Amino acid sequence: MKKRVINKALCVALASALIFGVAAPAMAATDGKDQSQAAVAADTQQAAVVYYFGADGNASESEVNSSYVNISGNGKGESAELYINGVLEYTTEADSYGNWDFSRKFYGKAGVTYTIELVVTGSGGTKITKTVKRKFAAYGFATDGYSANVHSKTENNGYSKYYEIYVSARFKNYVGSSYEYEVYRSTNPKSGFKKISVNKTSAGLSCTYYDNSATLGRTYYYRFKVIASKDSYIKEDKAITISPVIKAEADYGAYWTQLSLELGSRGVDITVNGTGMYNQFDIYRSEKASGGYKKIRTTTSQTYTDTTVKAGKTYYYKVIPKYYDPNTNKLYSGPAISSDNNSVKVLMGNPYLDLDKLSSTSVKLSWEKVRGANVYEIWYMQTDVNGNRYTRLAVTKGSSYTVKGLSAGHSYRFILKAQNVSGGKVLCENTHSESVEMAYDGYIYNLRKTSIQTAMSDDKKTYVIYTSVAWDKVLGASGYVITAHNNFTDREETIAKYTSWTRNTCRFRNPGSRDKGMKYSYITIKPYKGSVVSRKYVSCDVNEIPPASGVKVARKTNATAVVSWKAVPGAMSYTIYRKNLQSGVQQWIANTNRTSYEDKDYSVKTKYLYFIQPRVGFIGTSESYFGNYESDKRYTFTYEHKLGAPKMARARNTGTRTVTVSWSSVSGAQAYYVYRATSKDGKYALIGAVKESSYVDKKATKGQTYYYKATAVATGGNGVKAQSAFPAAVGVKCTK
Repeated sequence: MKKRVINKALCVALASALIFGVAAPAMAATDGKDQSQAAVAADTQQAAVVYYFGADGNASESEVNSSYVNISGNGKGESAELYINGVLEYTTEADSYGNWDFSRKFYGKAGVTYTIELVVTGSGGTKITKTVKRKFAAYGFATDGYSANVHSKTENNGYSKYYEIYVSARFKNYVGSSYEYEVYRSTNPKSGFKKISVNKTSAGLSCTYYDNSATLGRTYYYRFKVIASKDSYIKEDKAITISPVIKAEADYGAYWTQLSLELGSRGVDITVNGTGMYNQFDIYRSEKASGGYKKIRTTTSQTYTDTTVKAGKTYYYKVIPKYYDPNTNKLYSGPAISSDNNSVKVLMGNPYLDLDKLSSTSVKLSWEKVRGANVYEIWYMQTDVNGNRYTRLAVTKGSSYTVKGLSAGHSYRFILKAQNVSGGKVLCENTHSESVEMAYDGYIYNLRKTSIQTAMSDDKKTYVIYTSVAWDKVLGASGYVITAHNNFTDREETIAKYTSWTRNTCRFRNPGSRDKGMKYSYITIKPYKGSVVSRKYVSCDVNEIPPASGVKVARKTNATAVVSWKAVPGAMSYTIYRKNLQSGVQQWIANTNRTSYEDKDYSVKTKYLYFIQPRVGFIGTSESYFGNYESDKRYTFTYEHKLGAPKMARARNTGTRTVTVSWSSVSGAQAYYVYRATSKDGKYALIGAVKESSYVDKKATKGQTYYYKATAVATGGNGVKAQSAFPAAVGVKCTK
């Protein structure tokens, strides 16, 4: 006899195993009866029907903490049929020996109870039905893990703009398969919830929603309702679980905002974390905790160092975050924030000691002067002698000191003490220590690139990169061996051998061709002593191309500017980046194969920093290479796009005690301020503001000569009015 299998769609939208974790182990069960009871022997009227039937679970209507149940059966008879909620799932016919068997997985939806039936038919047509029920456990939301954050997007001018509210609610356990959920929103936490979206998402831990219809400045409340949607087994949708109410404030500081303070080498380092949409910060300081705060700085950066502090004093800080909206030209203030430990006691800055071995018996100590320190003590100790102690070596007000008379081959440790001394008493002190071995150690320290230059042949078939490198001199070395990896032969080549430990620079030539690419990829520097080359080495790549130099920005109009730079030999194209120094946002703005670009997206009186990154398609045969654009600030340019000044046209006595003055319009101007004086070089007073390029002065006096100037006005990137320069004045005598 043949087996006939009817397969239906068994995967469902909510799979409980993936909600609760791994599947529960299969357990035979038949409405609380054991396996021996499940075996039923029919009499002759039942045509010798014998069966076993089971489904995972503990008892009838038991809860299943998994995404599926294992359903299995075997026995004798003509056939067996499996039904789930009345839907035929599986049919099997007996084999030639009169036996049948099956094993199936059924994936159910969380929160839904399923009736599972087995119908066995004997040879005489007798039917035996066995029924079990299994409920797939409903998952719920966690007691915590709810969030609502404001999202913004950066516009072309480099400022952030409010965009949407992101709402999330986390489940107790991982949800493995897809599910449907409805999103409800209200402006009242207790009533008025309306369904605004129906979503279906993949596996995960939470329900999420991006609400881009929320209005900035309002407070909203959200709920998620997870649904077991109707299908062949479920006649109608069923709500499985509903989240608690989630509050969301569509404001600028919806993110967690915190202030941190730290004593740095130059002063107190102030950092604002979790800024949300805030793009400006007013910093206040006081010398007492109870009040007396004064604003010391307005900055657009999240970090600021207060360098005006004095050693021995304790300072308290707070920050008021602000959001400048370039679309509405409004500046919004948030609540003041302070750190958990909003005070810092300023001892002084932290010193940093640098050591340079001059010979086998001398070393130069160098440091930058430390804020608050007026004297420096130098202490030292020979560290390869047991029981040795530190000895004060020198006291100086300078920033360097050369130590002579050391013993070659021995190790030393130096301590630099930066001190604030008054009246012979040390008020405060910070220290830093470094060790040195006055002998050959076989190491190369501080390998760095000092310059990069490129050249291309006239026929553009060959290309050369010149990379200059330097490293710290290795005391006691006989010299240095320089090797390079040859890409054409895939071998290491010796390029040069220096016979002096003081020669610590190299200018490396890396040739290339359009057919093969660049010959070398990196160089390696090794010191040697006598005939032994050290196994310790450092490397650096020699395929790097320089950034574009000579970056300049010139004003073209009140709305546009032209960025230009020097060509990089071999460059196929250039990528232009611009950083808004008011908002701190860096953006890609264009790609070009020219050496200039017209930038049209400006906010008035905002400073921009430009980076130009060249792209060379000549490093390898199958790839292009981008140069560095940030490592050397000489190759950047800071530009402030100011508002242009109008040109005064004329002033006329157009009526009794009335003068009409006009001027040329200025691109980007939002208004014009009009000023008046009674002499050409006299004091000009503001008499009006208009949006048009003309103004009617109705307070003129007959017989008086007046002089007029108009300035263009717009809101700048820092949220304050940007005003153009004054043009040359125009005058007229009021004769009416």
